[in-house]
Amino acid sequence: QLVRSTAIAAGAASLLRATEAPDDLARGVAVEVPPNTSVLKIKYTAPDPSRAQMGSHAFAEAYLRNRDATAQADIDAQVAALTSKVKQLNATLTQVGTRLGNLSETSPQRPALESQRITAQNQLNNVSEKINDLTTVTVSGGTIISDARLPTAPTKPNRTLNLATGAMLGLLLGFAVAVARE
Repeated sequence: QLVRSTAIAAGAASLLRATEAPDDLARGVAVEVPPNTSVLKIKYTAPDPSRAQMGSHAFAEAYLRNRDATAQADIDAQVAALTSKVKQLNATLTQVGTRLGNLSETSPQRPALESQRITAQNQLNNVSEKINDLTTVTVSGGTIISDARLPTAPTKPNRTLNLATGAMLGLLLGFAVAVARE
């Protein structure tokens, strides 16, 4: 359903430089998922074989770009939340450091504040490590395994099906006429 969505169709329309509305382009898309795989077979129907091939590629590319953008947005949101936590922890460390600086070495509050400082510093280190991990992640929504082959024959009209259907209808009509005549 995502491949046929308006967002993906708009991306495909941009790649194709199409003048058609994205929803009209999406009507030509069909997607198959082979059993037990995470592969999508994206097919595009068009009057011209090369246009069908380009449409299939454009929808696949637009889908992968959308996946990349979604994954990157998720990472950016996580980094923003963690950055906010870093600011909070830095403020806590500053506050605890100021309080520690105003206390004498023998103050009974000193051990509790030292413990708070160590806890905040450990949390800051952990959060900074997570931010570093997230900012070094390479985002990849996937790749196109193979482009569609250029169609060698149109999928419609199916001559064999049309001839067989015509023959059957002719036999039934002939039979109906024979029965009516009797």
